[in-house]
Amino acid sequence: IEFAKFCTPCAEENLNNRLYRPYRDYRRPSPIISKKHGINRHLSIESEVITQYDDADDYVNCVGNPTGFDVVYDGSLNSGGVEFKHYKPVIGDKIRETIIGLEHHNDTEDNYIDESCGIHVHFNARDFRFKELKALCIIMNHIDEYIIESLPKERRASKYAKRFLASYNDIVECKNIVDLTNWYYRVVTDSSINTDRYNQARYIGTNLHARFYHGTIEFRYHEGTVYSKPIKEWIQFLNRIMTAS
Repeated sequence: IEFAKFCTPCAEENLNNRLYRPYRDYRRPSPIISKKHGINRHLSIESEVITQYDDADDYVNCVGNPTGFDVVYDGSLNSGGVEFKHYKPVIGDKIRETIIGLEHHNDTEDNYIDESCGIHVHFNARDFRFKELKALCIIMNHIDEYIIESLPKERRASKYAKRFLASYNDIVECKNIVDLTNWYYRVVTDSSINTDRYNQARYIGTNLHARFYHGTIEFRYHEGTVYSKPIKEWIQFLNRIMTAS
């Protein structure tokens, strides 16, 4: 862990502490809020688009931020690319409201997408410990290939949203957080757990590194879009995965 070796009990204690206090630790809302309707778990999205401006700073200076979002630079995008990301987690009706507002903003500014663009969704997962993470891995082991097949051909081989290449038997055999962490970082991503935000482990369609770093589960599969409906439907689908886990 961070280039230090521990015995198994000490490693388990260390990694569980990482789950309770992610590397980028700051105040977050409770993972689940009681609501009769809508998504009851805080989330945020990162929507990548192509614009007529040079970069994020130029965009903000000329246009400003869409309501509920910050505009940030993303080096993975083609020329004119920017990323809109929720400036704070949203829940319930606020999810729909901000995403519809983003569609109107994109339409007004003639923003569009190309093959470099994607949609990333972060779900607050501070309540996810070993058992929940293991359950999530089992679910994604079963459905990852079907999600990939549903994507546009140019998106299926994206190096920023790689396949969740998992062995069901390997997942089932994980007995604690040490086993699961070793499996994910070493086998799935050929990396190791550390404080680096840009750890290669983040570039998986189902990003577990975000749980240690942000306290979230990030889903990176979806192709870019300037329309609200597919984003809302994708969020509903992912929320069912989170609930099942």
